[in-house]
Amino acid sequence: TSRAMPLLYVNDMAKSIGMESDPDLHQRIQDAIYKVLSYQSSSGSFGLWGPGSGDLWLDAYVSEFLTRAREEKYDVPALAMNQALNNLQNSLGYDQDVQDKGSDIAYALYVLARNKKASIGDLRYYADTQLEAFSSPMAVAQLAASLALYGDTQRSESTFQTALRLAQSETDYDWYRSDYGSRLRDGAAILALAAESKPVPSIMPQLIKLVGVARADARWTSTQDESWMLLAARALKEGNDSITLSVNGAPHSGGYSDQVAGGDLVDSPLTIANTGATPLQAVVTAVAAPVDPLPAGGDGFTIDRTYYKLDGTEANVTEAKQNERYVVVLKIYEQN
Repeated sequence: TSRAMPLLYVNDMAKSIGMESDPDLHQRIQDAIYKVLSYQSSSGSFGLWGPGSGDLWLDAYVSEFLTRAREEKYDVPALAMNQALNNLQNSLGYDQDVQDKGSDIAYALYVLARNKKASIGDLRYYADTQLEAFSSPMAVAQLAASLALYGDTQRSESTFQTALRLAQSETDYDWYRSDYGSRLRDGAAILALAAESKPVPSIMPQLIKLVGVARADARWTSTQDESWMLLAARALKEGNDSITLSVNGAPHSGGYSDQVAGGDLVDSPLTIANTGATPLQAVVTAVAAPVDPLPAGGDGFTIDRTYYKLDGTEANVTEAKQNERYVVVLKIYEQN
């Protein structure tokens, strides 16, 4: 599901930045939907490797994927969808331990709200009296997004601000989180949920900065991180209609993105100006091959490589020819 969720929007995102779309993607996603449904039990719950139960967070995550897939006009059988949503409602009926299951409860409420099946009374109760018991920034943001879906703008705004403060207080990665979360995942999820909400909350600039810093600090990313970053990018793109720009002197409405070769940019510089009243953030990504080889690197260790021909004599691999075989001896040293 973590791989399939962002694929729902990949082609649209690729098209918006001038990349080619994948003609086989629609079928891949449809196949993923059917495979996920093969893991659904008769009660509507899901398992990781087959029909299962007992993991409300997983049930909510899969149900969100199915919800988004149905919104994008994929074939999601009504019976399976209804069973998934009924399972979430039934689980919330007897599992109200916010202290230990806050992430699960908030996710289930959000998916139900997205399907117009949540209780607005429950949402307001959790936002007004139990918010401090939710330890996950993403969970708090899901409550905020749920309130926005029911038109409770004031509570939604306040709850999003709480989610931001909680995310800003996160530091190290917690390897034991049952919701597969990280500082980057939580920030991207809050950003995606906030950008999808109407009206968009006032904390968007802080959220964008938070995610940018978290991504720069991340030494590696999980499928959850990548999935929610794409959902955030897609939600931000959908909200760009009010942007007005000047591109090389010509008026332009909406966000702007392009791929330009370095040589073309030298010959024809690109000038972009914000002609609207709202401050905007511009991001430039440069991709190039280094002029000189990069120095050897390592984190806590060094590696020596020696190359030999098959007759045992040392070889110079810079002179290697196609189909020649070599023996590589690696020596790895720990740095204390």
